[in-house]
Amino acid sequence: MFNRRTKIVATLGPATDPPGVLDGLIAAGIDCARLNCSHGTPDELRRRVAEVRAAAGRTGRSIAVLVDLQGPKLRLAAGTAPRLVRAGEIVTFASTGEGVGDARVLVDFPDFPRLVTEHSQIVIGDGVPRLMVESSGPGEVVCRALSAGELAPRKGINVTYARPELPAITAKTYRT
Repeated sequence: MFNRRTKIVATLGPATDPPGVLDGLIAAGIDCARLNCSHGTPDELRRRVAEVRAAAGRTGRSIAVLVDLQGPKLRLAAGTAPRLVRAGEIVTFASTGEGVGDARVLVDFPDFPRLVTEHSQIVIGDGVPRLMVESSGPGEVVCRALSAGELAPRKGINVTYARPELPAITAKTYRT
């Protein structure tokens, strides 16, 4: 047998639940079973860990279990009116509901202005639109759109060069 340095990680989910699938993955050489806590209930995650342990015991191999925590999610508020942002347009993100309308977009994180720095960009959804932070103050962040794209309810937000203000452990983590 050869001594490989690369480890094989397989993400478990509904497709790996049928009998024999996990045993087949172990026989194919996986070293680690990844559980994505963003999907599945705590009971499903516990069941999958037990199945990995049982399958590892049957095959006589040690299989690591990697629990991938969801972490914090920044999103546009559910009440965000869908609209297209044009390159060069000024968009103001607000962390409170006061005065939010067409000109201001509400973010579902009360300390949002504390996250941004003078070098930050706000990236919406899968990368468009991308907005450059021009200023931030109590309760709001003013940006200029670098690219066009859609703002819509519950779209994810990423902040480049963000200050580390987001908690790594969330309420969902504790439920898992």
